[in-house]
Amino acid sequence: FQAGHRLPPLVDAHAMGLYEKSLKQLKKDGIKTWNPGLKLPKGGCYVQPTLALLEKGAPQPQDETFGPLLYIQPYKTFDEALELHNAVPQGLSSGIFSRDVGEIEAFTSTIGSKAGMASVNDNTGGLEVTLAFGGHGDSGLNSEKGSDSWKNYMRRQSVVVNYGTALPPAMGITFKA
Repeated sequence: FQAGHRLPPLVDAHAMGLYEKSLKQLKKDGIKTWNPGLKLPKGGCYVQPTLALLEKGAPQPQDETFGPLLYIQPYKTFDEALELHNAVPQGLSSGIFSRDVGEIEAFTSTIGSKAGMASVNDNTGGLEVTLAFGGHGDSGLNSEKGSDSWKNYMRRQSVVVNYGTALPPAMGITFKA
């Protein structure tokens, strides 16, 4: 690989074939694509990261590619961009590149990205391992990992054990007739 690149391979040959099929479909649909022509390692299921240049007003792609494909599309207003961004049924991860604090705050607020994970000025593929991972919409129902993840794997139960021979009064209260 070239220095400075951290692009892992796809999970298997099937995933690689689906990615390549997606790129062929983009070209068939007349969408311009570009890749940096990285020298990829031999073996494994490495693919070229690709940019797809959508025209203004083009419909949003509705399929998850599960590969290093970034769609770029011009917009006039941030609200328009946010509307386009959320116009897909999936919601695993999303990202924004911006220096505008207002845009960043809006993107990460309840009016912003509807995805389960959002990144700002960083990649969306490898969010911090200690953060919750999961999506919304067609990409999932909830999150896993993160500070509350243990709740998904355990059943909460309160237990009281009395090793004595008598039953003590509840909360120390003795009722008299």
